[in-house]
Amino acid sequence: MSSAGITALTLIRVLTDPASFLSVGININRMKASEIKVGTPVIYWGVIKDDGRRFDPLKTVIASEPWKLGHGEEVCKVAGKSGGVSLRHLDQITAGSLMAAKLSGLKEISDEDIAEATRDYFTKNGVNAEVSVGKKEA
Repeated sequence: MSSAGITALTLIRVLTDPASFLSVGININRMKASEIKVGTPVIYWGVIKDDGRRFDPLKTVIASEPWKLGHGEEVCKVAGKSGGVSLRHLDQITAGSLMAAKLSGLKEISDEDIAEATRDYFTKNGVNAEVSVGKKEA
């Protein structure tokens, strides 16, 4: 497929279902076993479709160290869920993961939460940037 075709397909997906597009686009935030620390805040996605779309987000914290199941799947416990959850269902808290979760219906995420994650990202990368929430008066 040409890059123009990919661009057109991406544009159609963004316009028709922005929440699923963002949730697919943030797979780069997927957690690795080495990043799993008890108390770390995460977004847990309850459902991941075969095409990568994710649903039922929960802002939670990691409640255990990871372990492997018999078939090799890595899991850990998170607050608010019983048993182990796949690490594939966890995202680090970033502006992108918070935005995707908010667009997917998670009401407890505020614009300030997203702005704070954005500020954290810029600070970690040595960029001095002003991030504000809401409309700026002219």
